[in-house]
Amino acid sequence: MLSVPPAFDCTLLSEPLRPLFTQPLEVAHLGLRAFARKAGNEALADGVTIQYASDESFDACAFEAGNREYVVVSTAAPALLQGIFFDVVRDTNPFSLQDDERSVDEAQPGDFRVPLELPVAGFGDAHMVAAIESLLRGGVPDEKWQRILSVALGELATVFLFTHELGHVVRGHARLLSRFRAVRLAEIGFGEKGAPGRVSRAWELQADQTAFAFLWSYAINTQRQRERFIRQLKCTGPEPVLDLLGRICYAISFVFFLIAQGHNRVQATGSHPSPLVRITFLLAMAETAMEAQYPHLADRVHESVTRAHDFAEAAWNRLGLEFGVRGYSEHIEDLPHTVATSQRHMHHVARALSHHAWAFPKPAGSRTA
Repeated sequence: MLSVPPAFDCTLLSEPLRPLFTQPLEVAHLGLRAFARKAGNEALADGVTIQYASDESFDACAFEAGNREYVVVSTAAPALLQGIFFDVVRDTNPFSLQDDERSVDEAQPGDFRVPLELPVAGFGDAHMVAAIESLLRGGVPDEKWQRILSVALGELATVFLFTHELGHVVRGHARLLSRFRAVRLAEIGFGEKGAPGRVSRAWELQADQTAFAFLWSYAINTQRQRERFIRQLKCTGPEPVLDLLGRICYAISFVFFLIAQGHNRVQATGSHPSPLVRITFLLAMAETAMEAQYPHLADRVHESVTRAHDFAEAAWNRLGLEFGVRGYSEHIEDLPHTVATSQRHMHHVARALSHHAWAFPKPAGSRTA
């Protein structure tokens, strides 16, 4: 049986930084209860534990242990994401249509990589707290609007991580896999063993779908949260909800960018689809959901979502990083076939394993995978 890591104590963080961790965790619990209500059995939520683990590596996982299911996100994940968003917005508005991107001096894409772990000096929560405080306190932007905007982006990205792993739980993946193989579903790899490649890659896309559906419900369909995010994310265009959708896609893109540093092939052969395939599915889901719920915006949705992702890539490159090169650029013509194959596998797996899941949340009017 898998051992359950001790939960990280968020109260050890200083008061200004604590909400960066507690808010996404609270939202994840909200999501779990929402999934249980959708299934018509709210008691199901009592069998799932959601927590942070004191781990310096960027990771998130779902697994079953001792007749309970666990969703665990490393404390490094929100810290690294928040550090990136602080850096992105420190000197510019990342959503500006003006040519005001700050230069990176002599840095070129590919010169640097964002580390997938925190530099922790020792073991235990105290050392983890020191590493987080050092990373984030040194990067806080000076302007209040920049701090607010970057924190909102960090919340969306971290909630996506939590609800992606919840997707593995509510779709039945974690329980089914543990019964046969006793391994965890991790965001970066499967550990020692895993499900067959095409099955595990389909599961990842299903979990992405579930996570996006929750973010849609939380940030767009919930009026109070929608108004908050529109204000905090500076959605000042003539159609603020369209801007908000773009901001959501922007935030989630950085999760895939981080993972993509070690996985840059269009055609995946491991446990996860390539991040490029996952982003393609994400953008398609975003467009489909928006066109269905806001049909009067249909002619502008594609441009808005694509522009948001372009902004994300521009910011990523402005930090001296790269995405969509080497293996991607060499085999980009394989993307349509790879996406179509992934979608077919996802549909087959969903039909075959449907009786193992207890909730299938989808964006309103969803027509895509």
